[in-house]
Amino acid sequence: MLDDHLRGTDALVALDDAYAAAWAIRDRSLLELCARRMAMLRRHEPTLAAMTPAEQRALASWPTDVHLDDVGRAALAFTEQWIVDVASLSDEQADALCSVLGDQRFADFVTALLIVEQRMSLELFLDRVL
Repeated sequence: MLDDHLRGTDALVALDDAYAAAWAIRDRSLLELCARRMAMLRRHEPTLAAMTPAEQRALASWPTDVHLDDVGRAALAFTEQWIVDVASLSDEQADALCSVLGDQRFADFVTALLIVEQRMSLELFLDRVL
């Protein structure tokens, strides 16, 4: 994975530090849920391999999951739009997540989501190119 491509570089140290900081977020379980959905949409095999088929099916059908709370729904809707077309992320989608998290938790969550998404994208790119 990424470590194989960047081993021994300052870039890997910086990426690892940012990634560790992202996972130190207060809403770690929410970030994990969204990272898994991101992995499904991006076809990130290492993350998918850690999920059971039942977990993948359940997460794929999250819009109809009666066990998912408002925070999870808002976060997954935000995450899906982020992955599909971040430029089309609406104020309403951002406001829906911010209203359930609050301003600071929203900012922390979005920052962590960006770091996780960027690392996942870099891994996918490097594995395909190198």
